[in-house]
Amino acid sequence: MRNCCRLVSSLLAPLVCVAIPASAALTGDDLLTYWGDHSDLGVLAAGGSLQPTLRNAVVELLAKAVPDEYFNGIPPMGPPLPPNPALTPPPYGEGTPKVNQAYVWGLTEAEGHLWFGTAANVHALVLGGYLSITNPIQTESFVAEFGHSYVSQALGVPAMIGDWRPPRIFRYDPVTGQNMARDTTSDLPMAHLQRLRTTLGLRSAGSWLGSTNSPRSLVFLAGPALAANGGLNMFAYDARTETLVGSTNFPTYNNIRKWLFHGGALYTAVGKTAGGGAILRWQDDPSTPGWPWAFEEIGQLDGAGVELAVHDSRLFVSTWPGAGQALAALWMSPVVPAGGLHAADSGNWQRVWKATDYEPDPVTASTYGTGALASFEGALYWGTMHVPGVGLAAHSRVHGTPPDQASQIAAALGSHRAISIYRCADFGSGSSPTVELLYGEQQLPVYAPVAGGWVLAPNAMGGAAPRFGHSGLGNPFNNYTWTMDRFQDELYLGTMDFSYVVFDMVPLLLSTQEQLQLRLYLASKNIRPESFFGADLFCFANGDSAARAISRQGVGNPSTYGIRTMVSTPERLYLGMANPMNLLTDPSKPLGGWELLALTRRRHAENDFDGDGIADLTVYHPASGDWYVQQSGDGKLNQPSWGWSATIPVPGDYDGDGTADSAVYHPEKGDWYIKQSSNGGFRKQAWGWDAAVPVHADYDGDGKTDIAVYHPARGDWYILQSGNNKMRKLGWGWFATIPVPGDYDGDGKTDIAVYHPEKGDWYILQSRNGAMRKQAWGWYAANPVPSDYDGDGRTDIAVYHQAAGDWYILQSSNAQMSKQSWGWHEARPVASDYDGDGRVDVSVYNPSVGDWYILQSENGTMRKQNWGWHAARPVTRQDVINRWFRR
Repeated sequence: MRNCCRLVSSLLAPLVCVAIPASAALTGDDLLTYWGDHSDLGVLAAGGSLQPTLRNAVVELLAKAVPDEYFNGIPPMGPPLPPNPALTPPPYGEGTPKVNQAYVWGLTEAEGHLWFGTAANVHALVLGGYLSITNPIQTESFVAEFGHSYVSQALGVPAMIGDWRPPRIFRYDPVTGQNMARDTTSDLPMAHLQRLRTTLGLRSAGSWLGSTNSPRSLVFLAGPALAANGGLNMFAYDARTETLVGSTNFPTYNNIRKWLFHGGALYTAVGKTAGGGAILRWQDDPSTPGWPWAFEEIGQLDGAGVELAVHDSRLFVSTWPGAGQALAALWMSPVVPAGGLHAADSGNWQRVWKATDYEPDPVTASTYGTGALASFEGALYWGTMHVPGVGLAAHSRVHGTPPDQASQIAAALGSHRAISIYRCADFGSGSSPTVELLYGEQQLPVYAPVAGGWVLAPNAMGGAAPRFGHSGLGNPFNNYTWTMDRFQDELYLGTMDFSYVVFDMVPLLLSTQEQLQLRLYLASKNIRPESFFGADLFCFANGDSAARAISRQGVGNPSTYGIRTMVSTPERLYLGMANPMNLLTDPSKPLGGWELLALTRRRHAENDFDGDGIADLTVYHPASGDWYVQQSGDGKLNQPSWGWSATIPVPGDYDGDGTADSAVYHPEKGDWYIKQSSNGGFRKQAWGWDAAVPVHADYDGDGKTDIAVYHPARGDWYILQSGNNKMRKLGWGWFATIPVPGDYDGDGKTDIAVYHPEKGDWYILQSRNGAMRKQAWGWYAANPVPSDYDGDGRTDIAVYHQAAGDWYILQSSNAQMSKQSWGWHEARPVASDYDGDGRVDVSVYNPSVGDWYILQSENGTMRKQNWGWHAARPVTRQDVINRWFRR
């Protein structure tokens, strides 16, 4: 079993914990144990579980790479030369379909459209370029042919990048959608198409939004040229006409990643062919010589420029070191003046952070890259990047190749690093900045020749403890802080996670017996490797809370190892995914190739008081003002006292932390009393009067419940929008209608809507386009019970016939009716998502005995739960409305 432990150490990293004296040289088993305790693997090994994911998000697949070649085995080295697979693309050839286009490498938005450039088989390019691996590899999921490929043997492409294919350029229209993106590559004139065919990949995309000098909206896509020292290729499009403006090559630059539009200026950061990097500003005046390829260098860097962000009126740029260059770092500009930064500001940039400010091992520090960064709640957030295996290679160069298997395993684990996350709020204060470690380690393995091996040493921040958790945000396979963006007042962070690739290669590295040992070992530690497969998406709701996991498994595809790009709009967060599993083309299984996804925030599960994405059974006792909440997360009773006999329970997520707040409405005075779950604070708001009905919901789409009332006599809605604290008044309804707010068009905002019971008509004011939707669905005796029963992110029109106990649901996903008999004449509808699968469960409450009857949509089984009594009221928004109109 010790051999198996060493095998696991070289593949997995750590599982459990022991105390290790810092003065003693650590073995591979010691390091395995150390990393296990400093990750979620240790949580699982101790019998714990991880926070559920994708509970509060709806993900839509917008576009997907399709197979573009057939694979018939790794070609032998010629002569004869292998055939050109591009000549017989699917469906015209024979063999296994293969999808080469792997990354949405650059992504931007302009004129309401998304533009993106791709890259093919990037994992193979990394294996060859970073780790000098050129022997062909074939697993169940991918193949890397290297020098055996057609493009290497016939076209002379170097073996290390022999799996290269020309990138593609796509445009996606979110309005028409239809699960496809238009490939604009074939529209290129031949000269520009030839330039694209000499581009490694389109690693970057940015948008010019227009100005007085240059009113045209432009889209730039760029990436390194295929040839070594071949410079940087760039393409420009008119965003309105969708026509190509032109393309060019910059021989003095060799890499580019992100762009930033700020204060009427467009900036980007590049690497230089001669070493180091620069920050560029695009010259928007068409009269400038060389336009549209005129750029001004406004800052100089000692490493290649990577990411950009604006914080505290300054630009911040992260860097990568490159071969033999300076450490990964964070650079800060001077305060951006009204006219933006220019070449005169080039000498005023400061390096404000570098890898050795955290990493105590100098060799390991030299392998760091600085990842994504973003400004959020008064602080700049940033993270690191670590190419798997590069740390081991660096230590072997400096300290010599480890002489045996045991020392190789120790070196692999000692040099292993998962991402660390930081923030700082006072970079521009003039004094030494206070950098806070959010995710990382107090101690890290350091190679000590005097000790004869690896020891633990405090981090270079004086052994500072991380505020929220361990490196990798708990996942030791998270090796790249790949992207960050703000969306609906929260900060989203996407990673690269290399676990899928590691386990996909296990059959190549281990014998059948060793694989069995590995499976038994993992099972004994309560670890299911597949639970880690796929990129992770996290979200910071505010500066005081740890990041919560939105997805730990590739945002729906566990073979997707990275979230490469993000673009946020008010309604959606677009994700450009990285998936180089080029042999995964069976439609019945997870598919390889790039994906373009759209994420919207699922409506906060009603009465979710413990934040696990599952509605908690809740009753309210008016006589005492007591709430009785059965928390779904741990089954415990939560019994806040909040209200009195004259108040109505109106729970909601008023502070936007993803957890329900206890709240009541006093109709006689029109006062709202809210106990905020984020900080325990009390909020009182006057909003309403004795004739007004509470219709609290998220009408502005910011993720927070808005205080709102409806005046039945006049049909007026009065909404206090949490996004800007302004009132919105709208007439929609009349004295005979019942308010039935919901997100019927799926744009993330609650739509104002009413139901006319006499005729069974619904009148919906769609927030997406301002149009009215009228739908006949119901009759006089039916209670409206709108909710998202099919889990597509849109509220379904539905009624409940209490006399018969029948539910009639018009499913928005397919416009089909679903009828369900669930209830009887005494039962009250209390539908909500009680099993956390994203679909609302048909449910009723028997007030005479306090029993709940839930038809769980996750598995179709019934759940009966006694929670309440005859004097207690079930707490749901619809029950409040129905009670009001039954008075």
